[in-house]
Order: sequence, then structure tokens, then C-alpha cells
Amino acid sequence: MGLDLNMSALLRECIVAYDIQGPLLTWGVQQLDFTWTQLSLAVGLPVPDGDAQATVRASQFFKACGIDETLSLDISDYEGADLIFDLNCPGLPAHLVSRFGCILNGGTLEHIFHVPNALASLTRMLKSGRRRHSPDPGP
Repeated sequence: MGLDLNMSALLRECIVAYDIQGPLLTWGVQQLDFTWTQLSLAVGLPVPDGDAQATVRASQFFKACGIDETLSLDISDYEGADLIFDLNCPGLPAHLVSRFGCILNGGTLEHIFHVPNALASLTRMLKSGRRRHSPDPGP
């Protein structure tokens, strides 16, 4: 699954506006299809030395947005996921409970057969107790 430049720019705005904290979990391994130069032009992030034409990795993108730790979860390690778990299953492993400040579904949910189990797992994976706030709506 992948995030294009426009979606990434919107994600960055949300991360900043809502003070999203990590660790961040992506459902599926996210591939980004843009370079550091393109990202810099779109959102004003600095280009790391020597990386101007390098494709940005998901963990690098989220770190540049202020999230220090990004992990990926998938049903297999075929694409190099950090964590392996079948979201169709009802039982969530204890090491995933209340672990993440944010979870990004980049297209995985459409491949899940038992959506209620996946959504129950999502809510159990999220940390609780964080105060929520809205960005200033402006004038």
C-alpha cells in the first residue's frame, strides 16, 4: 500500500494540528512514491544532506512530522512488516494492547473479512487517556 504526496501533506497537517503523538502504527507496510525534494516543495520540510532525489520511507516521513517511532503491522512478513498479526482474529496479543498513539489504515481494512474484529483490535491497540483537542478554527 502506498501514500502519495498529496495524502502525505494532509497527514502532516493533521499530525501537527492535532498534536498526534506516537508510536504510530501503520496497517500494512506503506510505500511512499515521492522524493525528499518533492516533499520539501509540498510542505516545506528540509531535505536531508545527500538525499534530495532519494525516495522518502514511511518511518522517515513520520519522523520528520515529529513522530519518533513508526511500526507496521501485516498478516505476513512478505513486505517486511515489523509486527505480524491477522486482524481477522478476535484475540489481540498482549504486547499490542494500549501501545500506539495513532494508527493509520492505509488501505488494509478493505482486505479484512471480519471488520468488527479489526476495529475492536484497533481500539484496544490505541493508548487511552490522552486529552483530545481541536485545532483553532480561525476567524
